[in-house]
Amino acid sequence: MGEPPQPQPRAPRLDQAMAAQAARILPDTGTDVEAAKTLRTRMRQLPLRLRSTGFVAAFAFIHSKSGDTTAVARAYRDLRDLLIGRIAEEELLEDVTSDTAPAEFLRALSQADATAYARICVEADLVAGWMSRIADARYQAARPADTTGGAGESAEDAPSQEQA
Repeated sequence: MGEPPQPQPRAPRLDQAMAAQAARILPDTGTDVEAAKTLRTRMRQLPLRLRSTGFVAAFAFIHSKSGDTTAVARAYRDLRDLLIGRIAEEELLEDVTSDTAPAEFLRALSQADATAYARICVEADLVAGWMSRIADARYQAARPADTTGGAGESAEDAPSQEQA
């Protein structure tokens, strides 16, 4: 008899990869509750923004908010770069690489056919959902423990419908 088969490393599931990417690019706010709350609020808005305005407008917004050095701006900048990188990796747009400048990316995006654009929207929606979830988890971790003996979350802290 031979040796028992060795377990093969599993490829990460898509949702695991997206969660890891979102966790990696969201800044760690530590115990800064206000920074965590601001980041959570902005990231909670992403899925709805993508669905209501479309990916082109949402990407332009993300790019416009990525200019300064605040934690939120860094998150937007890293999100912008992650989206370009994912779309390049999946080869959803011709001539787009992970080094493509945002203006060139928008130009390529405006020329995408309907199938490619739909796939890009799905990718962006997955990323935005995980950004929202991770930002919410970091906010919850930054909050001090409830010492009042109150039961449950306030309406402000309850998951949005996007997360439910």
